[in-house]
Amino acid sequence: MAQTENRIISLEDDSIKIVFSYNEENKVWNGDYPDFEEEPRFTPSGKPWVNVISDSCPLATEKYGDCGSCKFLKKESATDLIGICDNPEKKKR
Repeated sequence: MAQTENRIISLEDDSIKIVFSYNEENKVWNGDYPDFEEEPRFTPSGKPWVNVISDSCPLATEKYGDCGSCKFLKKESATDLIGICDNPEKKKR
Protein backbone atom coordinates (compact mmCIF):
# COMPACT_ATOMS: atom_id res chain seq x y z
CA MET A 1 0.00 0.00 0.00
CA ALA A 2 1.34 3.43 -0.94
CA GLN A 3 2.19 5.88 1.80
CA THR A 4 0.41 9.22 1.48
CA GLU A 5 0.37 12.49 3.37
CA ASN A 6 -1.83 15.54 2.96
CA ARG A 7 -0.75 19.16 3.18
CA ILE A 8 -2.95 22.24 3.08
CA ILE A 9 -1.51 25.35 1.41
CA SER A 10 -3.36 28.50 2.47
CA LEU A 11 -3.03 31.96 0.95
CA GLU A 12 -5.34 34.98 0.77
CA ASP A 13 -8.32 33.22 2.43
CA ASP A 14 -8.13 30.21 0.10
CA SER A 15 -6.76 26.72 0.75
CA ILE A 16 -5.72 23.84 -1.47
CA LYS A 17 -5.11 20.28 -0.30
CA ILE A 18 -2.09 18.58 -1.86
CA VAL A 19 -1.78 14.80 -1.58
CA PHE A 20 1.81 13.52 -1.42
CA SER A 21 2.64 9.91 -2.27
CA TYR A 22 5.90 8.24 -1.32
CA ASN A 23 7.82 6.72 -4.22
CA GLU A 24 9.60 3.76 -2.64
CA GLU A 25 11.84 3.15 -5.66
CA ASN A 26 13.23 6.71 -5.71
CA LYS A 27 12.80 7.40 -1.98
CA VAL A 28 11.00 10.73 -2.59
CA TRP A 29 7.61 12.28 -1.85
CA ASN A 30 5.69 13.44 -4.95
CA GLY A 31 2.88 15.97 -4.69
CA ASP A 32 -0.24 15.80 -6.83
CA TYR A 33 -0.41 19.50 -7.69
CA PRO A 34 -3.31 21.06 -9.61
CA ASP A 35 -2.77 22.31 -13.17
CA PHE A 36 -4.00 25.89 -12.94
CA GLU A 37 -3.58 26.50 -16.66
CA GLU A 38 -6.02 23.68 -17.37
CA GLU A 39 -8.33 24.51 -14.46
CA PRO A 40 -7.83 28.12 -13.31
CA ARG A 41 -8.46 28.94 -9.66
CA PHE A 42 -8.67 32.35 -7.98
CA THR A 43 -8.58 33.50 -4.38
CA PRO A 44 -11.71 35.24 -3.06
CA SER A 45 -9.98 38.57 -3.81
CA GLY A 46 -9.42 37.52 -7.46
CA LYS A 47 -5.72 36.58 -7.44
CA PRO A 48 -4.85 33.58 -9.62
CA TRP A 49 -3.16 30.46 -8.27
CA VAL A 50 -0.08 29.50 -10.31
CA ASN A 51 2.47 26.70 -10.56
CA VAL A 52 6.11 27.79 -10.23
CA ILE A 53 7.02 26.07 -13.51
CA SER A 54 4.37 27.92 -15.51
CA ASP A 55 6.14 29.92 -18.20
CA SER A 56 3.30 31.24 -20.32
CA CYS A 57 2.76 34.60 -18.61
CA PRO A 58 3.33 37.62 -20.84
CA LEU A 59 3.87 39.74 -17.70
CA ALA A 60 6.76 37.64 -16.30
CA THR A 61 9.33 39.87 -14.62
CA GLU A 62 12.48 37.75 -14.71
CA LYS A 63 14.72 36.52 -17.51
CA TYR A 64 13.49 32.93 -17.22
CA GLY A 65 9.86 33.93 -17.78
CA ASP A 66 8.48 31.46 -15.25
CA CYS A 67 6.25 32.11 -12.27
CA GLY A 68 8.80 30.65 -9.86
CA SER A 69 11.31 33.42 -10.48
CA CYS A 70 8.75 36.24 -10.75
CA LYS A 71 8.70 38.93 -8.07
CA PHE A 72 4.90 38.76 -7.96
CA LEU A 73 4.77 35.11 -6.82
CA LYS A 74 3.54 34.74 -3.25
CA LYS A 75 3.98 31.33 -1.57
CA GLU A 76 3.10 30.05 1.89
CA SER A 77 6.51 28.38 2.24
CA ALA A 78 9.75 28.92 0.30
CA THR A 79 9.74 25.31 -0.95
CA ASP A 80 6.15 25.33 -2.25
CA LEU A 81 5.60 24.59 -5.94
CA ILE A 82 2.36 26.57 -6.10
CA GLY A 83 1.35 30.03 -4.97
CA ILE A 84 -0.64 33.04 -6.02
CA CYS A 85 0.19 35.80 -8.47
CA ASP A 86 0.22 39.18 -6.74
CA ASN A 87 0.49 41.16 -9.99
CA PRO A 88 -2.44 43.61 -10.05
CA GLU A 89 -2.76 43.16 -13.84
CA LYS A 90 -3.56 39.45 -13.40
CA LYS A 91 -6.28 40.00 -10.80
CA LYS A 92 -9.73 38.77 -11.81
CA ARG A 93 -12.16 41.63 -11.78
